[in-house]
Amino acid sequence: MRWHSMNWRLPFLKGKKTRSVIEVRVDQEKCRGCLLCIKSAPSVFRLSETGKAQVISVSSGLDEELLKKIIRACPACAIMEK
Repeated sequence: MRWHSMNWRLPFLKGKKTRSVIEVRVDQEKCRGCLLCIKSAPSVFRLSETGKAQVISVSSGLDEELLKKIIRACPACAIMEK
């Protein structure tokens, strides 16, 4: 069975909108381009030309706790705090 949507993994995202104070980075070698982080926080992550996640902004208004949950949810462990 193929999953076309990652929404089944993201119930922790509802209603979270406070300022983030941590900085994150994406390890391009580890990233699989699964889109989990991009769908979870499109104001923080985007898809690069190489098909990997890329950080565009950490001052997007996301809660620090939420950002840490996204880091832990990454199946490739490619997202980490700076």
